[in-house]
This record gives sequence, C-alpha cells and structure tokens, in this order.
Amino acid sequence: MAGPKDPYVNFNFLVEIDGIVRAAFHEASGLDSTIDVIEHREGGENITTRKYPGQVKFSNISLKWGVADDHDLYDWHRQWVTGDSAAARKNGSVVLLDRQGQEKVRWNFFNAWPAKWTGPAFNAEQSDIAIETLELAHYSATVDEAYNAASAACTSSNQNSSSASKSRSMPSASSDTV
Repeated sequence: MAGPKDPYVNFNFLVEIDGIVRAAFHEASGLDSTIDVIEHREGGENITTRKYPGQVKFSNISLKWGVADDHDLYDWHRQWVTGDSAAARKNGSVVLLDRQGQEKVRWNFFNAWPAKWTGPAFNAEQSDIAIETLELAHYSATVDEAYNAASAACTSSNQNSSSASKSRSMPSASSDTV
C-alpha cells in the first residue's frame, strides 16, 4: 500500500507561449475562473431565492520576470499598443515541474493578448533584480487532460481502498475549465 505523496513545490515551473521563448519567470499568477451567481426569486417561495450559474470570467494571467536582453514579450505588447495589424493572440501554458524537472501539471490558456506591461521599479538603496510584469487577458484556461486522468485514477483507488469515505472525482473525459 502506497503512503501519502508530498505536494509539488510552487517554485519549479515554466511558461510556454506560442513563438516566445523565455529562460525563466519569477512568478506566474492569475490562473482562476469565477462563475457569476444569478439569484432569482420565484412566486410562492418568499423565504429563499434560487441561484443559477451565470457568466464565466477569467482573471488576467500575470507574468513577472527579471529584465534581460530578450524583448520578445515587450515587443508583443508594443504591437498591440501601436495597433500593428500583425499583432496576434497567442495560446500558452504554465507548467508545474517536479523536483526532477518532469512535467506534472499543465494549465493551458487560449487567445491571450498582452493587456498591461509594467516596467521595473528602481531603488538605489536595494540590490533586487529589476522585474518586468506582463498581464495577459485570455478567453479561457484549462487543466491538461493528463492531470485530470491522474486525479481520477487516484480518486478511484482511494474509493476502492476505503468504501466508507466519499471523495470528489474530477471528470477525465475532456479538459476542465480552471
């Protein structure tokens, strides 16, 4: 019988964006979604309201990296700022790696465009690395199917080993929205 597994660390990750190669990122955040709640009051039910799912919203993905000689992300942002007709939306992924550098979880985002760029803050009294930030607006985000299949298999084995405990299973038929 296998014992409990340690969770993955959050510092070992990489970011992939169509056609843009960056060596490393300081931080990637904003992988979330929210479903608006629509409250509806029906006649005859004066005590409570019914709640229905509404519009799905995805937060901007924020990428932070140390300033270096490559300008690909800034150049992509400048294309949008100047109204360049060649400015393209791009798909990408944030990939979590284990301690051996093997891919464990992949969060994919689709039709992203650079909504905001922030240059580094300078301070003569500190010796920090100069950090740039780019926010990506996107249409949707999903967790890769391989992660869903592994989670479903883990849940299935947990249910088999302990029929008394109830666990929530993640669907594995298709990619789930974050």
